[in-house]
Amino acid sequence: FHFWLLLLILYVLNHQFMNKSFFFSIIFVLFHVAVHAQSWKRVGAWGNRLTGIDWVTEQIGYIAGDQIILKTIDGGLSWTEQLAPVKTHMHGVDFFNENLGLMVGQNGQVFRTTDGGDIWSLIKLPTDKTLKSVQFLNQTRVYAVGESGEVYRSTNSGQSWAKQSVGSTVNLNGMHFANADTGYVAASDGRILRTFNSGNNWAFVNTGQSNGLNDVYFTNAKTGFAV
Repeated sequence: FHFWLLLLILYVLNHQFMNKSFFFSIIFVLFHVAVHAQSWKRVGAWGNRLTGIDWVTEQIGYIAGDQIILKTIDGGLSWTEQLAPVKTHMHGVDFFNENLGLMVGQNGQVFRTTDGGDIWSLIKLPTDKTLKSVQFLNQTRVYAVGESGEVYRSTNSGQSWAKQSVGSTVNLNGMHFANADTGYVAASDGRILRTFNSGNNWAFVNTGQSNGLNDVYFTNAKTGFAV
């Protein structure tokens, strides 16, 4: 867009006879197209608070929320509600493939499916804390993090979990593994929890500020963003 707009301006400057009103009309049309080419459309109105989303493919995606699970198979144009094992607020969701997926939420509850969400089973961890994020490293190794510095690891695709100590009770929010070895967790005290060995050991990194962080994402091995 900017390239064509620049060409148009240069053309007008070199052809001063051009009607000014026509020139500004063209500018408005191009601006209108550029702004509205990327727009948002509401595709549902369930009234529930939605707090997590994960895309398995370009067409298949899942949403976790307050007493609701949603699935799309058409790239988000339409969503259908799935039956949850209990009514609770789920925060984080991650799928390894089209069949195997996990959700985590209030009171240490984990939902697990092996058939694309047709059936979700409940796994209760030994905690009453809210779990905020979950991520597969591979088909069997999974991590979940949440309030009060709680970190849990599974080595059997989420069927059972073991608690890990990170030496802090700060709330842990969004989690992202840049690769199978290196992972990051956003903390509510402005720090980042980091691992370089697939979660076997974790250490906090200062960010230079103390505002709470909700999520973290790395675009490559060295460049990341936390909000």
